[in-house]
Amino acid sequence: MFYTNLSYTVLYSLWILVLALYPIHSLDFYNIPLYLYFLFVYVVYGLLTYNSDIKNILYQTPVKYICLLTIWTVFINIFYSVSTEGFSFIYDSIRYLSIVGFSIVTIALFRKKFEEMWFSLVIVSLIGLLFSMCFILLTPFEGREAALFNNVNQLSRYGLVGVVLSGLVLVDNSRNKFSIISFLLLTASVFLLYVIVSRAAILGFLIVSPLLLFLSWKSVLPAIVLGLLIATLYMSLRKTPDYDHSSYITYRYNENGPEDNIWNRGYIRFIKYPKYILLGAGEQKNDRFNDQYEFHSSYGSILWSYGIIGFICLLLYHRYSFSKIDISVFLLLPLIINSLVHNDMRFIYTWILPIVYYFKNGVRNI
Repeated sequence: MFYTNLSYTVLYSLWILVLALYPIHSLDFYNIPLYLYFLFVYVVYGLLTYNSDIKNILYQTPVKYICLLTIWTVFINIFYSVSTEGFSFIYDSIRYLSIVGFSIVTIALFRKKFEEMWFSLVIVSLIGLLFSMCFILLTPFEGREAALFNNVNQLSRYGLVGVVLSGLVLVDNSRNKFSIISFLLLTASVFLLYVIVSRAAILGFLIVSPLLLFLSWKSVLPAIVLGLLIATLYMSLRKTPDYDHSSYITYRYNENGPEDNIWNRGYIRFIKYPKYILLGAGEQKNDRFNDQYEFHSSYGSILWSYGIIGFICLLLYHRYSFSKIDISVFLLLPLIINSLVHNDMRFIYTWILPIVYYFKNGVRNI
């Protein structure tokens, strides 16, 4: 039994680490992203092991709404692939199929072993955050750091996950006012958010900070102070005639370029092209809308790309995942705020955290 439980935890931890670290997304083999090969092995393993349980999981869990969303993306993306001769649309549906498979297998593996899933998720996230922090501290300074991620927004998103998980750990350890795991998660996250200077991420963190302090100021306050202290010391040592971090923070918060206007994150499309709101416009070929960038919003992207139908599927997934509203749900505020101005749909935690909440609500016997 111990060996079996350990194999679940190790396998799940490995895939979370692979899926969470963005550089793996830019690697491909025969033009297929490398992470999809890893994901395929994980999903096949789960389907072969738990094929008799898949029907129950689809009927009895919120994953059915991701399935409906995925089926709708297939219809929309096939239509636009044919009508625009842009077969890159199909890749988006493959991504959602991967998410569905990953979610189903995760529930199959851990529906009666939630503690193993929760433990592996927290520990692997902590390893990723500490690794990112050490990478920045030990590598040559090149301005805003992204560690091993493709850009700083992806790393800031990872930092916010650390903030959320640190709060959830404190909720689970309500009798113990100091948690070393929560302390380390929050210290690394605060360091990353300060160094990166992502305005949306910092705003989300500031909004949830009072709640974290309420849960356990003995863990939270020292973690925030230590994270800021390490970050301030690091930036002072890396100060050059061409770069001063305090001046850069001032510049970032006063910056007012085209992308700093929330309408230019993609929302203006709803006004210019309202005909796509009902059924969706797909996620590719943004030049159709005189825009070279993707929609910079998770919820806006789903509504724009897959219309009201796809958006309702996403809302239902969240509605049934967060069926029990308690203090832990408000810990998600930083990620929600970040999702309004950044597209998090490719981020595996966007889909895994609702499953975590679903199980934390006491659902076990599926």
